[in-house]
Amino acid sequence: MANKVLKTGNEIAIRIDDVFTTNEKYLVTPYTRPDGTQKFFGSFKFKDPDAAKATLKQGVDLAIMDLGVKEDTVFSGQYPRWKSDNYGQSLEVQNKVKFFKDKECTDEVNPLEIRDDVFSLEIHLKKTKDDGIFLIVARAILTGVESRYNDDLFEEDVLPF
Repeated sequence: MANKVLKTGNEIAIRIDDVFTTNEKYLVTPYTRPDGTQKFFGSFKFKDPDAAKATLKQGVDLAIMDLGVKEDTVFSGQYPRWKSDNYGQSLEVQNKVKFFKDKECTDEVNPLEIRDDVFSLEIHLKKTKDDGIFLIVARAILTGVESRYNDDLFEEDVLPF
């Protein structure tokens, strides 16, 4: 698969592959509303953050050219969504993200059970009232599972230590 950018009507649609979830506390942090429903906030990291950033930047540039956006609020501005710090690069999520097992969106993945899952993100960029960019992650589609651990370290050992 390859990252992709499309203009559809009054928004820019972006697909970024090889994504996994992260968060300071766990993977995604649930917020439970008074009515019992949950929203999930967190950050996404990428196997190839430079390619992900380039694709997102391409979408932002297209939003500026074709949607009349005046300010890049994804990479700079009052509320940046792309974050670069001592821990690497990530995309901060401000809305509820739905995780699905396939692109037909028939089965949802429980965000609390995500561990080594790899996803493709569908991101929409829209123009805000003040000519900035509203970024929404429409859905995350499961594309595989990949362990972040190196089991080769324990190949000849018998545990416990």
